[in-house]
Amino acid sequence: MNLKHFISEVNKRLQCSDSQEHYWTSCGEPRASGGDWICVTFECRNCTKRVYEFLNLTEYHLCEKQFSK
Repeated sequence: MNLKHFISEVNKRLQCSDSQEHYWTSCGEPRASGGDWICVTFECRNCTKRVYEFLNLTEYHLCEKQFSK
């Protein structure tokens, strides 16, 4: 499942190495951060680039099942 809607605008501008659109999937375990923020790691299935996005607790709980697939 492509999770590109969770990627920030700054990271969306980055190009995939093989001239395709990034296909973001979650990888690893989400990590708690200070102030009710959750750090989620996303990896591109095409070029293996990783980005880290911070979601607030409400956003994370709404989409928690998508991250575990």
